[in-house]
Amino acid sequence: MVTQSSKSFVSLDEVKDFLNISDTNSDSILGSLIAGVSAQICLDCNRSFEYGTYTDYIDGDHDKKFLFLKEYPVASITSIHDDIDRDYGSDALIDSEDYAFDPESGTVKLEAAVARGIRNVKVIYVAGYDPMPDDLKYACLAKVAARFLASRTQVSTREGMDLVKKRIEELEKDYSRIIEKYRRPAGYG
Repeated sequence: MVTQSSKSFVSLDEVKDFLNISDTNSDSILGSLIAGVSAQICLDCNRSFEYGTYTDYIDGDHDKKFLFLKEYPVASITSIHDDIDRDYGSDALIDSEDYAFDPESGTVKLEAAVARGIRNVKVIYVAGYDPMPDDLKYACLAKVAARFLASRTQVSTREGMDLVKKRIEELEKDYSRIIEKYRRPAGYG
């Protein structure tokens, strides 16, 4: 389970610009929508996006030479320990020359397999986005706008309602298309 990010993907001003809103009447609802959609993105993708330091505990296996980190892209790996006693002392530290990692996928390739055990591999690393990618920001804007339009739009004509409904559908499709690109593959983390 991914813990939701405390950081919003977009600001209130960015949403108001996107919706062409200049007054403050909707600030409270928009703020709530931003927080909710930012959390939903993390849940929909089964990962966090916030730039920071993460610690993963991974089950070892005698033939496991690949580790799949929960968060990515990976900026750096601070340490990897392989310790069946789970003390994670310096004697269990894997030398940085004994592994390589793919920053984009968060996949670590080890020179030697780790020991079989439960949560015996501890990886401390820095991952996430800073700044947030533009397409992810747009996905958040699109979803917030769709929810806002669905909750606030009052149209007196059938034609007007059809236009609003079509716009909401377009925004939802944009969101889904972008989020699919960032969704964690099955079997990772």
